[in-house]
Amino acid sequence: GSKLYGMTQVGGSNSKGLIFSIDTDGSGFIDLHDFTTATGSNTQGSLTLSGNKLFGMTEVGGSSSDGVIFSIDTNGNGYKVLLNFNGTNGKNPYRDLTLSGQKLYGTTYYGGIYTGGLVFSIDTDGNNYTDLHDFDATHGANPQGTLTLVNHKLYGMTNKGGIPNSYGVIFGCNDTSVITSNSTLSLTLTSVILYPNPNHGQFTVKLGSDRGIEGSRIDIYNILGEKVYTTELSSANNQINLNNKPNGLYLYRAITETGTLISSGEFII
Repeated sequence: GSKLYGMTQVGGSNSKGLIFSIDTDGSGFIDLHDFTTATGSNTQGSLTLSGNKLFGMTEVGGSSSDGVIFSIDTNGNGYKVLLNFNGTNGKNPYRDLTLSGQKLYGTTYYGGIYTGGLVFSIDTDGNNYTDLHDFDATHGANPQGTLTLVNHKLYGMTNKGGIPNSYGVIFGCNDTSVITSNSTLSLTLTSVILYPNPNHGQFTVKLGSDRGIEGSRIDIYNILGEKVYTTELSSANNQINLNNKPNGLYLYRAITETGTLISSGEFII
């Protein structure tokens, strides 16, 4: 909406950094949370917004001083450590979290089996932490930057490792949350076609299958990121009417009942 959210690496009441909000006109600065050594400090990267929750990571702090994954409400309440890194499960997380449905993806710069960092996933409620890949120097080490998710594959880069010069690599890593054994999910269902585009508020959402997935839905957002419409995808061809919405650019996300992203894109009314 009209709010910006961010973090500082140091400063605040404990000199360990803080989370803040500020209105887009520069007024209304609020210190939402001051980090501590015990609950994470020295933040890296950006915050990830989902609904009324912000997610992020700190480079150090937490129970093992190796960094944490955290969530906090956009009003500053409910700060929660979702995971304490301890070396074995990763150390010194770097940069941003990537959100898909109810899953967060990220990397740690150190830690893991070979101590060269790893790629991980975790549910937004803090459950089901999974080490997706451990870097072994030969195939890259010390990942930096944000992961990009495309069709259930994660892409990123490492600062070091690789053959022959150890100058880093570009890598791809499978998202293991993809459902492959559930018969209700057709493996051909990898796309969503929305037409006509542009339109006058009435359009069709066609799934890449002859049927819908039980419990799947499409969420539509305006350019400010506000959800303006949601409906279940009950069949291969779904008729949607947004005649009451203003002209402009809109974004859509088609997801399964469990939060797995089917497809996303944009359209114009």
